[in-house]
Amino acid sequence: MVQLELTAGKKKEIFPVNSFPCNIGRGSKNNVRLKSRGVWDEHASLVFQQEHGFSIITQSHGSLIVNGDSCDRARLKNGDTIELGSARLRFWLAPIQAPSSENTDLLFWSVIAMTIATMLGLMLFLPH
Repeated sequence: MVQLELTAGKKKEIFPVNSFPCNIGRGSKNNVRLKSRGVWDEHASLVFQQEHGFSIITQSHGSLIVNGDSCDRARLKNGDTIELGSARLRFWLAPIQAPSSENTDLLFWSVIAMTIATMLGLMLFLPH
């Protein structure tokens, strides 16, 4: 549904987010754990509300900067940059993956082929 991409530092990392609220911070109980300097144990929460969409909210004394603006809470849209301490994240709506149609196509064409074979067999072997 949502991805947070860690863009600061040498190592790029993607955190898939599938449940809300999603807690972000240094502590072991967080859904997204960041080891960057300046990240608190319970730094922020990513929330989803049907009527407002996605928002990020600071917890405790954590700093939050979204697209260069310091705030306590912000609505997020695709591609927004989130800074928590020295960690820089990019908020992405994850691509929706369509179920594979390969098996369905194979089944469909198998049924068509069997139907044609049955009709030909009946036409050839039934008396005229």
